[in-house]
Amino acid sequence: MYLNSEGQKHNIPASTTTLIELPGVEIIPYDESFSCWKIGLSRWCGFQQEEITEYSEIESLPEVQEMPSYPYAGSVCIINGIIIVKF
Repeated sequence: MYLNSEGQKHNIPASTTTLIELPGVEIIPYDESFSCWKIGLSRWCGFQQEEITEYSEIESLPEVQEMPSYPYAGSVCIINGIIIVKF
């Protein structure tokens, strides 16, 4: 159940696999420029990340070459102070 902006109660099915209409709720589609994970890291973890735009040097590191791809164990690590997730 949720309350819309007018305070009206609406029931939501316990399990649903389709997108349902929620009166008074705007669902904004994901956009790559939408960076809520960055806001979350900053707000809740106090972490301000610096983004890397050139990956070739990092991708060529032997440690990165030997890493398995995500989601396997070892696919996330820190090398030279950089958090790396290999996809």
